[in-house]
Amino acid sequence: MNYSPAIWMVWRMAALIAKRDQTLIEPKHFLTTIFSLTTLRDSAHFEDPNTAPELAEVAKSFESFGLKANEILQRLQTPADVQHMMAMPSHPSSGAAISRSEICKRAFEQAGIAATEESISLARLRHLAGGFLMCSKELYPLFGITPATAAQLISSLLRPGSPAPAPPIPSPFAVSPNFHGPETRDIILHTLDANTVLESQINWSIVGPKFATLCELAWEAGPSGSMSTLLQALTEKILSFIPRATHGAILIVDPVTGDLDLKAHMPRGNVSLSKSSALQALKEKKAFIWQRQQNLSKTQFESHLESGVYAPIIADGRSFGVICLNSKSAASRLTAEDLFLAASLGHQIGLVLANRDLKAEVAQKIHVLERLMTNFSPQVRTYLIQRAQAGRLKLGGERSNVSILCADIRGFTLMAASMDTDDLLLLLNDYFAAMVECVFRHQGTIDKFIGDALLVVFGSPEAHPRHAEEAAKASIDMMEVTRAVSERRKAKGEKACEIGIGVHTGEVIHGFIGSVDRMEFTIIGDAVNMTTRYCAAAGLSEIIISPQIYEKLWRDLEVEPLEVATKHEGTLTAYKLLALRNPKG
Repeated sequence: MNYSPAIWMVWRMAALIAKRDQTLIEPKHFLTTIFSLTTLRDSAHFEDPNTAPELAEVAKSFESFGLKANEILQRLQTPADVQHMMAMPSHPSSGAAISRSEICKRAFEQAGIAATEESISLARLRHLAGGFLMCSKELYPLFGITPATAAQLISSLLRPGSPAPAPPIPSPFAVSPNFHGPETRDIILHTLDANTVLESQINWSIVGPKFATLCELAWEAGPSGSMSTLLQALTEKILSFIPRATHGAILIVDPVTGDLDLKAHMPRGNVSLSKSSALQALKEKKAFIWQRQQNLSKTQFESHLESGVYAPIIADGRSFGVICLNSKSAASRLTAEDLFLAASLGHQIGLVLANRDLKAEVAQKIHVLERLMTNFSPQVRTYLIQRAQAGRLKLGGERSNVSILCADIRGFTLMAASMDTDDLLLLLNDYFAAMVECVFRHQGTIDKFIGDALLVVFGSPEAHPRHAEEAAKASIDMMEVTRAVSERRKAKGEKACEIGIGVHTGEVIHGFIGSVDRMEFTIIGDAVNMTTRYCAAAGLSEIIISPQIYEKLWRDLEVEPLEVATKHEGTLTAYKLLALRNPKG
């Protein structure tokens, strides 16, 4: 944006004052220069003939509100040395360059915006003066003017002849004169980034007690109470805290359709709100106050609304809905404190809704996880679920010693050829269900079902100091329960079968493999292959254990030594497990 010669001259002189004060160029330096120069309106004192008229414009606007140059200079407490300033060059030089403060930079930006809105190629001095008032609320008490008076003064400087906007509130509040909803061109008094609401500068003594009450009410429902009851109670409560608002409503986004559903409103049966404004707050994640102007939306016109507050209900950047407060009273328009209160309540409701969603999501994931954990004993299952909830159940394996059990139904292939499919599945389920109970009773983990065989590991995924002992005990129990299943089936005239079991201990790699979306537990290693060899060597209702198992449990086992012939490993030494010497414990 280009600036008029008058602005450049004021800028140069303000920089010299700032250099004298050893500070950045602040609004007071510009204003001191402007009001000092207004006493020299004769164009003969300036290089550009338009400088004096621009100074006159500024002076006229301020004087119309009873603010004269000498009085303003006294309030600024910066005596003017006009003759000294006029002796300086009228254009800035690189040697005198002093940086502007952030407020000054924003004022210059606002001056450029105002000039563009007027279709003027050069920003004028009045635009800059108006920009300072817009961006520095601290000037109001210095000039002895109220915010309402400041709004009118800003309007006379920036938009002569237009309705006066209310003054802005510094960040995170900001004036948005060009902020319009889809259906309305009503002026937006204040906007507030809902994500930074708690960082806002606000009169906490006014808002604090009300905010605390709303927070307590918001969390009364907790993660399982009635949301409809909660939202209605919050609507009624915030209206009691903001008597300037005559109507209130809370809209919640339907997660399936994306529509805004009316979840609460007051007065009952009388809904007055602008859907376009609600959608704007939802989309922009900004709370704002609007004020009635000449161009109303259809809803606002028919509802006779004068002002309103629209605040998004958000948490972690997600928009859940909108709080809508509206007033039909032109004399009691809503305030910045009302805006802050509504935006803060939007955060609290958002947290409640996010907490509910999180609880439902966790419950669903745990349900799915529990179904996936059916291969583990209850104790191990609880351990793994706790790790999953803490985010520590990850892909990967570890190498350690475990004990492995393989159980196989003997003669199953021949039996399957003569049985109906449904009957065959019922037979498998009868035997496997009984064997799995034994596995879990001894803290084993089902690695997999392989047709008519069952592969089990003890000491994984959670380490167990007596995994070999648990494997041996489980094999004895499995043999007993399968005999009981066979007797029950024979009594009903159903086919029965017998199993053979092999038990071995050794080093394996065990853990979860696959992907984050689909992971499975498995064990890998030569010890697994050896276990299947001992299982294959077992006869009907026999348990064959490896020398490694016997080395560990020799005091507790009654065995019969034997040799096992294998195709690849040759002849292996093994033991037939007959009984436990100490079956208890």
